Amino acid sequence: AIRFWGALWIVATTLALYACARRLFDQRTGAATALLFALYSSTPAIEGFTANAETFVVLPLTLSALALLNGRWFWAGLTAASALAFKPSGLGGLVLVGAWWLYMRAGWKATLRAAGGVVLVAGVMLLHGASSAGLANYLHNVALFRLAGGYQPYDNAAIAALVRWAETWTAWLPLLWLMGIAFSRRRREW
Repeated sequence: AIRFWGALWIVATTLALYACARRLFDQRTGAATALLFALYSSTPAIEGFTANAETFVVLPLTLSALALLNGRWFWAGLTAASALAFKPSGLGGLVLVGAWWLYMRAGWKATLRAAGGVVLVAGVMLLHGASSAGLANYLHNVALFRLAGGYQPYDNAAIAALVRWAETWTAWLPLLWLMGIAFSRRRREW
């Protein structure tokens, strides 16, 4: 059941990724992007078939990017915070919201809307944690354990990141190539 749910989640992510690429480039690029994601997300090297947490983080991250592209700040904050609720690596969604906010030079209304989405998710998470495990236990298990260095699979975070990049290099080369083509087309249009 969890793998079936993971497969449905990947289908939804594929559609959201198609919408992002189509919004940024064109329909052909969107279709190629969606096809590459669908193929790579199920490969054993990426472990998409296992329906692990990364499988579930990608959809809210992609929806957050799509919301940013469409100027929907509340939904961007809500979905980025939802990605963080799945796994700490979902923090990248909040970084993207902040970077997009700087890039777009968005005003205080956008800030309040994005923050409203983040606060809503954080409030639900804290309420659930406090009612199920107690607030102190919940905060320790969610944040303080990792911040205190209780979990470190490698001696250095940079080494851990390099190892993960090296393990998935076959996925990055075609994606970087496709991005290069898409950006060169976009530059010619400008």
